[in-house]
Amino acid sequence: MRNKGRLRIVLLSCWLLSGCVGGDGEYAKHMAEADKAMENLDVETAIEEYRKIAEMAPGKFVYGEGRIVIVRQLLEDAENLKQKLGDLKSRAEKVKQALAELDMRKAKAKEIAQVYHELNDVHSALEQFPAAGLYKELGDLHNKFANDVKSGKVDPLKKEIEHHIGKLAFDTAENNVTALRELEDGMSNIVGNAAADYSAKIKSEKAKYIDLPVTYNQRNITLLENDAGKITFLGEGVKNNQLALIYKYEGAVRYAAKELPPKIQAVFTDGKSVTSDKLTLRHYPDYAIGYQFISDIPTKTLARLDYRFGLQPKEEYTKVDIGAAGVKETLKEVLALPDKELQSSIKATNGQITLEIGKVKISANSVEIQGKMTASADTKLKEKAVLYVPTLDTYRDYTMNQDLFAGIAKDIKVTFGLNGRLPNDAKYLKLHMAGIQTNIDLASGGEYKPDKELLAQQIMIPDKDTQIWERFNGWDRKFLEDASGNIYADGIGFTGANSWVKEPSVSLSMSGEFKRLTAKVGVDKTTVGEDFGTSDFKVIGDGRLLKTISFGSSAPATLDLDLYVSGIRTLQFAAVQNPKAHNDAQTLIIGNGVLTP
Repeated sequence: MRNKGRLRIVLLSCWLLSGCVGGDGEYAKHMAEADKAMENLDVETAIEEYRKIAEMAPGKFVYGEGRIVIVRQLLEDAENLKQKLGDLKSRAEKVKQALAELDMRKAKAKEIAQVYHELNDVHSALEQFPAAGLYKELGDLHNKFANDVKSGKVDPLKKEIEHHIGKLAFDTAENNVTALRELEDGMSNIVGNAAADYSAKIKSEKAKYIDLPVTYNQRNITLLENDAGKITFLGEGVKNNQLALIYKYEGAVRYAAKELPPKIQAVFTDGKSVTSDKLTLRHYPDYAIGYQFISDIPTKTLARLDYRFGLQPKEEYTKVDIGAAGVKETLKEVLALPDKELQSSIKATNGQITLEIGKVKISANSVEIQGKMTASADTKLKEKAVLYVPTLDTYRDYTMNQDLFAGIAKDIKVTFGLNGRLPNDAKYLKLHMAGIQTNIDLASGGEYKPDKELLAQQIMIPDKDTQIWERFNGWDRKFLEDASGNIYADGIGFTGANSWVKEPSVSLSMSGEFKRLTAKVGVDKTTVGEDFGTSDFKVIGDGRLLKTISFGSSAPATLDLDLYVSGIRTLQFAAVQNPKAHNDAQTLIIGNGVLTP
């Protein structure tokens, strides 16, 4: 509309001038001045000249009446243009002031985008007046501002996004991507496709992780430390947009971490408190991390932490003043194992049944085993298949009900459900099926040959008449501890489930790839004395007696076990119990057991 208005003024001026003759000299002079003024956007002068013509007597020049009517229209158009230019100049002054006050480093993306949008709009409105000084001035400001936005905001945002993706701080990276999107409004030539590209990259990187990493205030307060290991309060941080307390379990105690959630009372600076005894665990190769969520308001400030583990019946809270926050650190989570399908040629037998694994499918929520099973005689198989993930210390089972016919291979497909993705550092899975133990390599699908392993990380097959404590006595809320005072968080304790059981036992299924077993064997300190009688501890490998150790009733010392176990697939520990009158029997402990190939 502005272009049409200006064009109308110029054309009318030329038409009128073309008709100027004789006595029209004064009219022509004023019209030429007005036209020149309009070309230079000197609207005030043009209006003054139009008014002089409008005040002239029509009889002085040719077509006077008609020309006066036209000049009055030109005067009205010029006055309207004056008002529009005034508005544009006013907006331009405000934009220039906003630019002068804008701190590119501190300003939010929305604020920068708004200033840029207004500058762009005013400059575009002045495009019909390219000779105007204001148009050139705003053009120079536009170019400078675009360069400032790129160097002062867009490039730093890109650098920060890359940095935070590298630290796995995806939440912060996503906030910066949002800022880039806000800058795209009117500045797509500066931002380009960066926001979309980074969103795709973050999504791709996130898919590799089991959980998002956490940024936390470093506290490093030791809560518990004994022979079994150490539990440290690392600090409080934001996980899944909730405030969480973060603990680190080191040493053998990490295997009993799920049995030892701190019972806490978190006190905040606003005088409010929260109690909790729930713990979410993430296992790493050498330690475990526990998360305890205490508030859905991530900005709350912790002032004090009261904690206990409930290891003693009357255990009191220990109070810890938090103090000033330490350096903020990012806790990186474990990479997730991507979905994969492994071809396998594992073949193993227990003498009666042969298992052949042909395919292993790993997905976000399950592990599927496909293969064949062949029996040497007609067999009705009804038992549980067990999958164990050593890295996560996680067991899953599947009830099998199969009819197998002598010499005829039968296809099998067994699916074990998972709570989430396997970690990327999970090297292998232990599978126990039909009395056959195999280790499945998660890289090749073949048989995995492990380095040394903990005895307590083998698949356990308890006898129905045996009571077993694995790593931690959850009933009595205590670590396994023998008569010599040794504490075990990776031990196995067992005794008869009833008074009439004379030889309770527990079996461990192994791959047959280990050569040596070392462990400590002792009597639980709570079952020492004449009332509990004596015991003979037996180690049996694939049905063959390997070792017998006798324990008396008077505080028997812990003994070292060192055995050659090459080729053994089933290792059984049994206790020949000799209780006294009350039929109370000793509980035996196998602790710190290590298998080496």
